[in-house]
Amino acid sequence: MPFEIGAGNNKDAYRNMGDEELLIFAKEEGTKLMVAGYEILKEELNRRHIGVEIIEQIEHSIMLEYALKQKKFEEDFNKELFISSVEYALNEKKNGKSQYEIYVGLVERGIEEPYANHMINQLDEWAESLHKDASLDLQAGIGTLVLGFVVLYITLKIERFEIGAVLIILIGILKIISSLDKKKKYRKIVERFQHGQQ
Repeated sequence: MPFEIGAGNNKDAYRNMGDEELLIFAKEEGTKLMVAGYEILKEELNRRHIGVEIIEQIEHSIMLEYALKQKKFEEDFNKELFISSVEYALNEKKNGKSQYEIYVGLVERGIEEPYANHMINQLDEWAESLHKDASLDLQAGIGTLVLGFVVLYITLKIERFEIGAVLIILIGILKIISSLDKKKKYRKIVERFQHGQQ
């Protein structure tokens, strides 16, 4: 179900239907409505205390359809373009751009409007996920650094392979620096979403 303004239905149209007619309409047309139209239909069904099972079926269908569309989107979308577009969108969010400005930017970069809309709706989740990934990378970097020092201690004892131990330490340091930078970046983006800076 697209999250867009506009639904060719209104309260009066639903209120003028009898219970049976409204239930049939909900069952046959419920999943085809825009968000606004569906919400009005749901409100009318709830007002009459009817159609609980139909509402559940419609919402289950909507979620299933969304999941299938998301899967298709990820399968159809060029992986490299997808990654660069997400990176672009997150950077724009970090720089204080609005959701709409980012949407326009994605479209200008050649992203089709439904895909751009999907990306905008998923940005907060992706930022949160990338922030968590950066935290895990930081832990891995610290672990690598500690391991490097342990290996260095052992290699100094046996007086062999010191260069390998130093390389492990350097890898750990680089991983820590890189993950701290990413963690800071994504935390800023997550905070923008948390403070409702749309």
